[in-house]
Amino acid sequence: MKNASTTRCGFAALVGLPNAGKSTLLNALADMPLAAVTPKPQTTQRLLRGIDTQGDCQIIWVDSPGLLRPRNALHATMQRQIHQAVRHADVLVHVVDVTRSSSESDATPDPLPAAEVGHKPVILVFNKIDLLPCHAVEEGLPKSRDAINRVSTVAGWGMVDSRWSLPPTPSRGGNDKVRGGQRVRDNNLSFRSSQNVASEGSARQKSSKKRNLYGINEHFEKIFNEAETSTAVLRRPALGVSAVTGEGVEELRAAVAGLLPRGPFLFDPREVTDAPERALAGEFIRREAMLQLRQELPYCVAVTVERFDERRRRDPRKPLVEIEAVLHVERASQRPMVVGRGGECVKAIGTAARTVLQQLLDCQVMLRLSVRVQPHWRAHAPSLRKLGYGG
Repeated sequence: MKNASTTRCGFAALVGLPNAGKSTLLNALADMPLAAVTPKPQTTQRLLRGIDTQGDCQIIWVDSPGLLRPRNALHATMQRQIHQAVRHADVLVHVVDVTRSSSESDATPDPLPAAEVGHKPVILVFNKIDLLPCHAVEEGLPKSRDAINRVSTVAGWGMVDSRWSLPPTPSRGGNDKVRGGQRVRDNNLSFRSSQNVASEGSARQKSSKKRNLYGINEHFEKIFNEAETSTAVLRRPALGVSAVTGEGVEELRAAVAGLLPRGPFLFDPREVTDAPERALAGEFIRREAMLQLRQELPYCVAVTVERFDERRRRDPRKPLVEIEAVLHVERASQRPMVVGRGGECVKAIGTAARTVLQQLLDCQVMLRLSVRVQPHWRAHAPSLRKLGYGG
């Protein structure tokens, strides 16, 4: 048992606009796929905690839905969860997609109230630096104190205290990895050298990346415009990370660890999350539905796990978990689209989900899916509670 006077423990809330890469960053910090990730915004609809225990420090990372201006009861519920995460956090980690300008945002989010931000330390994280050309990282990102202040001195942030720095690129010997089939890093591009960058069109690309980066001022103003400047948050340097390649992740972990209060661990060091496997199963089934469906349909689907039978999980001959889940849609006309001709769409969702769940549960999975109509569930608070979203 560790001495509480020598250990640090606390909550670090990952906040930011939709599709900033918060869930991917949580998975990188946990070193395992805890959160469901898709290229589509608003994949995360509930809080998810990842428990990261290393040495004398335990960080509970809290993944939250993307900040937005609520348009229905579901959005309002998601925003309340964000506020809950911020209120209970010891450190706020504001994640920004460095490849997107503020004009590309889907909607103007409601700001976080100053009372919730309080005097909590806030760490600004530029995510997805692996997608920037090396010359943009070398020349287009802010490097001087004055340049960083231009992107950091906004309501709720104040001045930063150190120069922008990029983590060193580890040598991988050409062994590229693809995670989730979404992104590949070209190891021929170096963050520390621009020798491999073609000169043709470099000025135009560099200018574009600069505009995108400085455009995030507007993101901060949207989210923290009710917070007091300078005194509302501690002054911290910005960090560049790639949740996909892992660059900068250790620097972020160290920065958060140094800000946590001293105290005993809240969870067993062997735990990686406090979310039940049943809940994780529902999220990964919904993930596959979002990937299979098109247009607005992915956002009209909720998933409930009706049965999670582990009685045969310890069977030495064939470990098995039986799962029965329901995909809920809002209108009767949506049901045949989710089922598909001859059931091919719901079968594809089930096949993909089964593969993921077998890796998660480390055993065979028998998965049965059905589709039901829950009229206008996103706009109806009682329906949301019935589907497990709370009030």
